[in-house]
Amino acid sequence: DHMSAAELIRRAREEGGAVTAFSSLCGGLPAPECASSTPLAYKFSWSPAGVISATRNPAQFTVDGAVVRVAGEELLRSATPLADSSRLGRTLRLEVLPNRDSLPYAELYGIEAEAHSVFRGTLRYAGWSGLFAEFADLGLTEPAPLPAGVRTWPELLASRGVTPTAAPAASARVIDALASLGVWDGSAPEISTDATVADAFSALLAGRLSYAPGERDAVFMEHRLHVAFPDGRPSEVRSSSLVSYGTPDGVSSMSRSVGITAALGVQRLLEQGSASSGPDAEPLAGVLRPTLPTIYEYCLPRLAEEGFAFEEGIEREASAPSTAATPMPAGRGTPGFRAASAAA
Repeated sequence: DHMSAAELIRRAREEGGAVTAFSSLCGGLPAPECASSTPLAYKFSWSPAGVISATRNPAQFTVDGAVVRVAGEELLRSATPLADSSRLGRTLRLEVLPNRDSLPYAELYGIEAEAHSVFRGTLRYAGWSGLFAEFADLGLTEPAPLPAGVRTWPELLASRGVTPTAAPAASARVIDALASLGVWDGSAPEISTDATVADAFSALLAGRLSYAPGERDAVFMEHRLHVAFPDGRPSEVRSSSLVSYGTPDGVSSMSRSVGITAALGVQRLLEQGSASSGPDAEPLAGVLRPTLPTIYEYCLPRLAEEGFAFEEGIEREASAPSTAATPMPAGRGTPGFRAASAAA
């Protein structure tokens, strides 16, 4: 993501543009046909503990020069639909969660003097955040001790006032989701005596939402830049998006995207000074970021050969809109969002 973003920004600036707004969205998800088999529209190829923990992360980003802060307990309810102006938004029903601290990335990409809006987000299928917010309301994502004597899921849920037929603290959607996880039919694993509530929920999700034979995952990514031209040319929205699917009963797209990228970094080091690294390739030494041209110019074409090619687009505008309106997810640039989500 950092290499492709840096390359997109560099080309815009080489053509005389100023990047006044930047957004970068990414998500590792089940392929659409697999997501439809579960109310959560999500599956796990690793421990769910990290996903559960991330639902409590605070976040901050900038919109029109103002810093927007989202408290960890409000993160799930800050999700907004992905705008249908994006390539991914036109074809998939996705939503966007702020991804931790976006502020340092303006300097990382060299746009801190011109970008009034900088946002990094996590993609999920529509409805995921609302459902997980209800799980959080029931205390299922908290690393709290189990109530005394609780060893089964019916007992744990009953301690929170939730049963298959009476659940004043939960919606029908949450009841259906919990039922699909097997909490009342005896198929859910017994809860470990030394587990926290979040540990128990993680084990439940891992057991019921792992990938089945023949299923595949997906990696979705999209960068969007608002580019203004001081010479009077119309402003542009430049986008770069990636859609990659894993192989059923084979290698996941997530493992390939991470593993091949790391391998290419090693290969770039090993090929220093050789013809294959390019005649103008700079020697590498020390700790380096992937936003350096000498790294991404080497890696991105080779990633494309491995199936990780980005599709780019340019939309020209007759007049410049708000810097936040085009690249941000729907609702990000509105005063109502700031009022609901900002915290001093």
